[in-house]
Amino acid sequence: MTSEQIVSRELMKAARTDYGKRHVIAWNANAERLPELIGALGAYADAYTVRNGSKIGTDGVLGRYWCDIARGILGLLNGELGGLDGALTDKTVRAITEANGVDTDTD
Repeated sequence: MTSEQIVSRELMKAARTDYGKRHVIAWNANAERLPELIGALGAYADAYTVRNGSKIGTDGVLGRYWCDIARGILGLLNGELGGLDGALTDKTVRAITEANGVDTDTD
């Protein structure tokens, strides 16, 4: 599953509730540019997989830096979210990192 598919899946799940619908609206409005950052994070990992035939999390150098970027995005969720739901956004980032063989909670 590509990162774009993961994002689509998470947005479809979120749209089932009223607060989730507000989150989807904010996501589509590119609130605080966070959806763009998350999209770029996923697109880079997807391109890596296509180019190398493996997940970015298996790369001993790039995987660590990619994880640092993901952690940075998770840290930004402590700031202004422009209507995004922090928990739903966190879940989306973690789903992308998990799918790419990276655990943002460990070093």
